[in-house]
Amino acid sequence: MKIPNIPKIAKKAEGRKVENYKFQHNATIPSDKDLLGKLGIKRGDKVLSIATYYGDWAKAIAKAGAIVDYSDVSKSMVSWAKRNLKGFGKYICSDYIYLPKKEQEYDWTFTFEALGVWQGLPLAYLRSLLNKKGGILVSFPRLDEHGKPVGGKEKVYPQLIKILGKIYGAKYKIKHLYFFASRHGDLVSAKHVIYAILTNSKARKLARKDIEALFLGKIQADSRKRLNKIATLLIRPEFVKEI
Repeated sequence: MKIPNIPKIAKKAEGRKVENYKFQHNATIPSDKDLLGKLGIKRGDKVLSIATYYGDWAKAIAKAGAIVDYSDVSKSMVSWAKRNLKGFGKYICSDYIYLPKKEQEYDWTFTFEALGVWQGLPLAYLRSLLNKKGGILVSFPRLDEHGKPVGGKEKVYPQLIKILGKIYGAKYKIKHLYFFASRHGDLVSAKHVIYAILTNSKARKLARKDIEALFLGKIQADSRKRLNKIATLLIRPEFVKEI
């Protein structure tokens, strides 16, 4: 039976650097008046933004009235954010597989198009079940000349949300919505996909048990079965291990 290999996953993320900061942004920069409503976030909600990168979405969420902590695995990126991005609570340098650290510390985990969909992201959204409300992923689909999505996110994100929801008894939502946003300097109404997983007391309890099993090494039979299902999302063999 296979489960996620934490040392290998963590090592892959170590030392990531971002060198060119000039004129860099997320693929879209939201300016929608109903940003929080469309995302399902309320004013005053505490949000952990992971893989925040240049932070356009996280910054807009904070500006709209949520309380947002910035996090990224890159030391250089976090240092840049501290100097250039205002309006966040904390600036956290950490691999997202370790966040959040505390149960019910946040309402939501949020990311816009995080890397690592076949690596650590399933573990970050396993941890999102520790939150008060859950986790949200947003993507901006790129289409080829035939109108089909390009890249793996549009395939893996729904698998991630559905598998975690089924394993832990958590509801999930997948919504296709239009947001007013800037794209290459132009204001457009752009279609985005919101993937949300909604936690509950049972999901939170099971997630806590499995996280402790993974990171402390005390894996019981029921945790082993759930973690084996999560391992199916990690397609590269070095990111899983036999137990």
